[in-house]
Amino acid sequence: MLRNGTVLARKDESNSFKLTDPPGAEKGLILATNLPVYIKADPNVIAGSKIQSGFNLHQTPGGKLVEEFKDRLLQNDEWDDGENGNFYGRDTLEENFACRKEDDRLPNCNSGDLWRPAVVIADSVTLLSNNFEFGYRSDGDYDLRGIPMGSNLDPDDDLIDPVNEANFNNADLNGNGVRGDTQVLESQIVIGYDVNGDGDLTDTFNEPDINFNPDTNQGFDLNGDGDTTDISVPESEIHVAVGLKLNGIFDNNFVTSANWWDVDGTPGIDTPDANGNPQPSTLQNPNGRTVNSSYLSNFVTPIQRRVEFPEYVMEICRKVPVSACRPEDWVVSAQGVNPPQRASDLVGNNVNLLFSGTTAKPAIEPKDRRYPRRIAFKRDTGNKLELDSDNLPTPLGINGTDGTVDNSGTVAEYPYNTFNPTNRPRLQPHALWYRTTRDPLDFTNTALSFGTDRPLFFPRPLNPTTEQPMLVPVLQVHSLTAEPGRRNNGLPIREGECVEIQEGWTQRANPNQNPDGETFNLVIASGDSPPSPTENNGGVANFVRYLENWRQPGGSCRETDGIPARISGSLIQFKRSAYDTAPFWHGSQNAPNEIVPSRFGYQIDDDDRGNGSFMPYAAASGRLPYYMAPKRRYGFDVALLTQLPDLFSGLFTTPSAGDPDEFFREVSRDDSWVETLLCAKDDKGNLAVNGRYCRK
Repeated sequence: MLRNGTVLARKDESNSFKLTDPPGAEKGLILATNLPVYIKADPNVIAGSKIQSGFNLHQTPGGKLVEEFKDRLLQNDEWDDGENGNFYGRDTLEENFACRKEDDRLPNCNSGDLWRPAVVIADSVTLLSNNFEFGYRSDGDYDLRGIPMGSNLDPDDDLIDPVNEANFNNADLNGNGVRGDTQVLESQIVIGYDVNGDGDLTDTFNEPDINFNPDTNQGFDLNGDGDTTDISVPESEIHVAVGLKLNGIFDNNFVTSANWWDVDGTPGIDTPDANGNPQPSTLQNPNGRTVNSSYLSNFVTPIQRRVEFPEYVMEICRKVPVSACRPEDWVVSAQGVNPPQRASDLVGNNVNLLFSGTTAKPAIEPKDRRYPRRIAFKRDTGNKLELDSDNLPTPLGINGTDGTVDNSGTVAEYPYNTFNPTNRPRLQPHALWYRTTRDPLDFTNTALSFGTDRPLFFPRPLNPTTEQPMLVPVLQVHSLTAEPGRRNNGLPIREGECVEIQEGWTQRANPNQNPDGETFNLVIASGDSPPSPTENNGGVANFVRYLENWRQPGGSCRETDGIPARISGSLIQFKRSAYDTAPFWHGSQNAPNEIVPSRFGYQIDDDDRGNGSFMPYAAASGRLPYYMAPKRRYGFDVALLTQLPDLFSGLFTTPSAGDPDEFFREVSRDDSWVETLLCAKDDKGNLAVNGRYCRK
């Protein structure tokens, strides 16, 4: 990461050629690495400068911006390269450009230029604006993803205890191929999951009965042997990753614990969209930072949408990672309460007793918002699901008046067989949005449903064990601004919706800070994105990478007016990136009319996508929803010609090994032969080339 680089001049702002001994020995910067490099435009350290931020700026110690000519091009000026245009029409040289004062060779250089030659040689180069927000893992619930990071076989609250494989059905807990190890750390366990929490690994499950994909009936490979047909698979052979899913934990948390929509301490939604639904807050929290950061607002982190939807009780496990959670760890009471309260213990009680929060409220204590949560179902004292006569679980919701955000609601049971528009949890304006079911008594019916008057969908029948129904979320990458109706069947998507004009879902470069954009003065030598036969790598436009939304605020999806990003220097592509290898397009270029499958069975086809889009989520006229590039103003920096070759530039000059056998002469533009060629006219008397070249 390169930052704090608005001025690369050494020591102070005297900018003297004689600062070093010998004079002129002060050089610029060369960064060479085989890793990706990020360059941030930081606030200008020169007080009073007319440019607010950038990297390695051409400016005097007094803050005056300088270019090759005194008639300086403004940041937002389009180049007019006509004979009298603002580019070629300039003729008065700027004496302070690319020089240092007290240089006897340049007596007219007064204050000089604080710019220095800068070269970055890297796997890839990404440019960041002045206000890029570096995030924390907690912004996007990154520590709560269902990654198999051990198993808590010992009942205490950590994963550091050694366990004996012989005490757990002689399981190969650490997956090293040897059974009988006596000292296996819990954090190293990858095989063996106590699904029902009874303290052993002897209970069995049938693979054909387990299915996490709502559109298939193929079972699930519990023991990792490559098929889904095994019967009576013991817990000692169940992989930890599968055990997490049996407890309702996907391999991603979808940011259901972090409070990303109301961070300023006042009630309400900080950054609502046009429908009043939450977007990631762009306001500062009490710590003086915003969660609209690199870990949350990148349109890659999947975030579960919050809309007006029924409010359900959530239970919390105060352990990280989530693989350390045991069935008895899922509670709703405050931390330290003994005995802890389960959700089923609070049926009929006020919602304000739920320290774990609800699908519309975060955990009451901010320190609890770093822990995993899940929707609560009715359970017995052994933490096993209580199934009704139809073999269905009973979710717990909040009974009350729709739209109220106070603590007047109470915890209530909402059985599937009695769920209806008048017997459902109250609607809340920022509740987590889940897929619902059309027929709660027939789980072979996998037809899509997303309405508020229907119960929650889960893809398979359940047993009266400690396992958790696998609920299906609706993410921002599937439906960005739409909201559910009472009985929606298809996934609601607004045709032509685009993330570029929305606030919060991405970081916007320089809002209200630097309308002239950013300036980066350097030579970039790096790799580009590796292409594939069906995936374009973005070409020259994607050679320098961008992470933020560089679109101007406002406008419509079809408008492409970007914030300027000026690179003055040189761009050199010398390889394919070896580290920064993610595909530029995450889909086939020929997919506009193809169904793009979703891991949740949404099957989004071309009727659901915006006009011209080939992605599985709506994009503006086919443009990538996660790549909103600036108005690119790229050009060569003639200041480089005034400097002696550095170690990098010297590699481009090879001494002649002998007398040359070929001769070249650069012919000037006013040569009579060249003038005749460039000023030739067609049979209608029009210039065959154009007036740009036909001049002396």
